[in-house]
Amino acid sequence: MSKINLLMQTVFLILLLMTNIIIAQENLEQALQNVKNYYTQALEAAAGVFSPSDFEKAHDLFNDAEEAIRDKEKPEKILEKINSAIELFKSSIEIAKTQSSKFTNLMAIRKNVLSINKGEFLPEQFYDAEEEFTNAVEEFNDKDTEGFSKYSILAEKLYKDAELLIIKHKYLQQVKSNISVADDNNLEKYAPITFKKSKQLALDAENIINSNRYDTSNAKSKVMLALYELNHGQYLKDYFIKMDLEDKTLEDLVLFWEESISNIAKEVNLTAEFNNGPGNVSSLIIKKIIENKAKLTEVNDTNKQLNNSLTESKKQIAEHKQQNDKLNLQIQELSSQLTEVKSNYELLIKNYQEAQSKLSLIEGENIQFKAQSEEMQKNQKLVESIFTMFLPSEAEVFKSGDNVVVRLVNLIFAPSKSTLDPQYFSLLMKVQKAIQTFPNCTAVIEGHTDSQGDYQRNLELSQARATSIYQYLITSMGADAYKLSVIGLGSSKPLANNNTEEGKAKNRRIEIVINPHFEVK
Repeated sequence: MSKINLLMQTVFLILLLMTNIIIAQENLEQALQNVKNYYTQALEAAAGVFSPSDFEKAHDLFNDAEEAIRDKEKPEKILEKINSAIELFKSSIEIAKTQSSKFTNLMAIRKNVLSINKGEFLPEQFYDAEEEFTNAVEEFNDKDTEGFSKYSILAEKLYKDAELLIIKHKYLQQVKSNISVADDNNLEKYAPITFKKSKQLALDAENIINSNRYDTSNAKSKVMLALYELNHGQYLKDYFIKMDLEDKTLEDLVLFWEESISNIAKEVNLTAEFNNGPGNVSSLIIKKIIENKAKLTEVNDTNKQLNNSLTESKKQIAEHKQQNDKLNLQIQELSSQLTEVKSNYELLIKNYQEAQSKLSLIEGENIQFKAQSEEMQKNQKLVESIFTMFLPSEAEVFKSGDNVVVRLVNLIFAPSKSTLDPQYFSLLMKVQKAIQTFPNCTAVIEGHTDSQGDYQRNLELSQARATSIYQYLITSMGADAYKLSVIGLGSSKPLANNNTEEGKAKNRRIEIVINPHFEVK
């Protein structure tokens, strides 16, 4: 083997190994994300309360997997722990779902705590509440009403305590931390008033939360002001230290601020004079600004009026244009209507001529319709004659669409038998007469049973009974075999409830479905 081939194989093996490592790493990251998702779901479902054993085992496996990742153990072992944790989390979640509906009040309070927390901070009181919730569940399962009430009250109080601590942590943690850092950095020495103000604002925010923990907008505004005062104080501190380093005096500081005020005064066409302090200059600047605002308001009002006039003029121009366009459109429509009238007149002459031709055709069709109507009346009389052939005790006769159905209510076979009793021959003679009433008809002999017994046996029995009727009509009544067909439907089409003897009797029946096949001329 050449050195080049050996080198290529070595590179290939290295690339393959690196690819496998990358794939394993991606699988591990995906699995880790999955187990974190299931942990979050289990926590939200209170799986630690309703299924503490599975939840705790899953949590331990989760922690072991993270430790194994830090120790750079083999991905296969880590994945095994993660997958085991996921299965246990799933199991605990399912158990929690079946139990949590019994504890709606505590679950609602707990859910509110977790929604405020958003996975950032859970105080010790939350875990104490979880323990009392677990006790309440156990007392509930033991049907101990007094114990359940006791632990529920304790859990609710601890959840609310945890909720308050979470809200305080969320809105006060940063400002308290910044105040602590500022205190360590001796901010009070350089800016005592500002530092005191920031601490008071933070205290006000905490008092607001203590009195109404859901009034977070007011608390948040106090916190923002406190943070601003801390930054303000830090700026003052840095500036004072810089003054010391540069041997600046209080006069330098005052002159610096006077220069800033002078620059503002220049922008409003004033000359700043500080011989009586900055107050007079500030008043003059404010007065000038108010005057300028009034002038600006006046200018804006004038512009607004001009804009309104311009808008009105544009509106009038648009209306005139619209009216002009409308008149042009009306002229076009009238011209089009005139053309249409001429066309319609010509069409009327043509239609009149066609109507004359159609009238002759209609007269011929009326003659044909009259013949068809007479034929239909004749056919209707034939159908009606079937209704009078049978006594009510012998058969029910009714129409089903185009078909005439003869339900032989008095024809009964012996149980489990298909042999035709001679007493029904006269009834079948009427059936044959009914069939012969329609020269072009076809008929289906349907056999039906009740639901008692085997379904397949009922199908076979109904087929055999229908066949007995068919054979008798062919052999003894001279019926045309090609017009008749047989079907056994068993218990598939009951008329009544098979749970009663009366219902079963109605369901055991023979029906003759006759299609007259009337000819339409």
